[in-house]
Amino acid sequence: MTRASVFLIVLYVVTFNLIVDCERLPYGPYEVACPPHELIRLAEDSLCEEESDYLANRRQVTQAWITKFLNKLSIPEFDIAVFNELSDQPIGIGLALSGGGYRSMLTGSGFLIKMDQYGIFDCLSHISAISGGSWLLASLILNNFNITAIQKWDIEDSLLRGIPDIEVHDKDIVTRINMKDASEIIESDEWFYDQLTESKVLEKRSEDSFNTFEKFFAQMDQYSDTLNNNSLRKRTVNYFSLIKDVIINSFKNKETTIDKDLTIKGMVQSFKKFRTALEFYIEIHSEVRGKRMLGFPLSFTDYWGRALIRHIGVKMNSSDTVNSLAQSFQESSKFQSFQMPIPILVSNCKNEQLKDAVFEFTPFEFGSWNVLKLFVKLRYLGSKIISGKPQFCVNGFDDISFLTATSSSLFNNVLIYIWQLVAPSLETRNAVRAIISTFGLDFRQSSIHGGKINFTLARPEYALYGPNPFYKYPNVESVLTNESQLYLVDGGEDGENVPIRSLAIPERSSDLIFALDSSSDVNNYPNGSMLRNLYDHYMKEEHIETSSTYRPNYPFVSLPFIPSSEFFARGNLLSRPIAFGCNLESYSLRKGAEIPSKTSPKIQTPPIIIYYANYNHSFPSNTSTFKLRYSEQEVEGMLDNGKDIFSFDSSSFFMKCIGCLMVKRTYDRHIIEGGQNKPPTFCQKCYYEFCYN
Repeated sequence: MTRASVFLIVLYVVTFNLIVDCERLPYGPYEVACPPHELIRLAEDSLCEEESDYLANRRQVTQAWITKFLNKLSIPEFDIAVFNELSDQPIGIGLALSGGGYRSMLTGSGFLIKMDQYGIFDCLSHISAISGGSWLLASLILNNFNITAIQKWDIEDSLLRGIPDIEVHDKDIVTRINMKDASEIIESDEWFYDQLTESKVLEKRSEDSFNTFEKFFAQMDQYSDTLNNNSLRKRTVNYFSLIKDVIINSFKNKETTIDKDLTIKGMVQSFKKFRTALEFYIEIHSEVRGKRMLGFPLSFTDYWGRALIRHIGVKMNSSDTVNSLAQSFQESSKFQSFQMPIPILVSNCKNEQLKDAVFEFTPFEFGSWNVLKLFVKLRYLGSKIISGKPQFCVNGFDDISFLTATSSSLFNNVLIYIWQLVAPSLETRNAVRAIISTFGLDFRQSSIHGGKINFTLARPEYALYGPNPFYKYPNVESVLTNESQLYLVDGGEDGENVPIRSLAIPERSSDLIFALDSSSDVNNYPNGSMLRNLYDHYMKEEHIETSSTYRPNYPFVSLPFIPSSEFFARGNLLSRPIAFGCNLESYSLRKGAEIPSKTSPKIQTPPIIIYYANYNHSFPSNTSTFKLRYSEQEVEGMLDNGKDIFSFDSSSFFMKCIGCLMVKRTYDRHIIEGGQNKPPTFCQKCYYEFCYN
């Protein structure tokens, strides 16, 4: 038996299972009548009307919770009644959850649980999330923002059924940040960068083909029952590892002679269990086919999302309605009473090799503040809109599983890692191409000019958003309005793995942002570089802006100075919470702006950022981003450590200091406007202890 034959046995099984029909869970868009109102808006200096209205009402609710929290703290010399008289606007508080797979999700869960115990979770206006952080946020959305839903996770089964944990090191992960280091991969294997085009219809298979596969299935099952187990080598508990080893070794070592009988017996012996794992993917495939049958292109992100939602969401059944973010949020009783923070899922756009092109999903709209300033109503995402005019409308494209998977397209790193492992074999490439075709994904050869690859079309890890709602939008010249599809990826791809950007925009009037960083910079711990990356990107954008972008009521750049990762380590800023931007002097002024004074128009101040780095307070929480299963004990340890990160090991002094940071911007605005009241002396001690600048 040749190596290709061994692989194709598995491939045939996969193919057969994937073309078998089974009950389809609701997934994908459905046609609706186009509304009479505009679906696209040009975002100049304001939020959409829906978010503005919700936020105004939400902050009336959060202000009551903030007052309750401040009263409970009993900060020396702080008079809440006097403070409320100073307050010119409700305090805006946001939370940013970084990427990092299950590590981020579990650490963030503990962080939020402790935040809720102190009464601060109810004070939040917005929660933004990327990648693993978006898994946590999606779970909250699907469970109506019920904190009890994240107090216990059952993730002992692998997130990707049948796939063992993959230990991918930082150096193996290819992103736009280190793409230059991947030049050797690019030059040695052109096929991996074949570009994804619109999906083509699966080839019609005859009834004879079905009979052939059914016969093959029956023979394999019968043979596995009669095998002599003693003739097989001892296998590990992970049944998939045998099949994986056989395939990888047969492709990797061309000179090695494999015992063909032992190989096939080993694979057949594992076949029944392997078939159980395949059923997981059969269900997923049957779910996403509905989207494709309606003419929408599919990507690996569709499959990834359906696998992901089984672990982070509520239990699903065939009677479930479509999990539309817009629909589920706006129909919630908590939404109608303004009891929910506004969720923001963050992603990057890769059309034409764009960098730092940040897109966001809220329950109200989808779009970008920094590269496009265009937004479409989320409910109508997936509709055919040309030049701002709807041609054909759908709802349901904004499935929570798809949006969450877009923000956490982990497959890009896994695919690159696996491809590096087995790419030398031409037989492997052909087999992988056949599998991809089975999934309804089509590839065509990319072009290389002068040693550079043309990235105009998407790669298989891209999430496909087509039709592009901003296509040919008038008077907006951009690569993003010239292409019929958008290609989105993991929100941390460009090195901004802590999604502060969406919370810091002036339009959302944030006074304080809690930022939890569970990135994998050094030994699976963060080192502050993701926060610094954001600062570098942001300041670069500020420098290329023209003076016409200056707004008199917002003279400050939205981010304070952030030090280098080397200083984070030297300054002991990773083992404890640290606040950036406490003093307004730490912010640069926008072009054309002057230092505000009491004669200035009413201004909006930039937010203070409380930065928390994942750190071993009570448990070694530096697990791999690609660790796909956790024992009950590991889950408990990760949750407890997340609680300790937020509370700074249950420090009552620090909790009072959080109160001092909450009120700081109100005092700042009061003083700018000529007032005499200052924060209490106790708060001055807090600012000295926890403020970097």
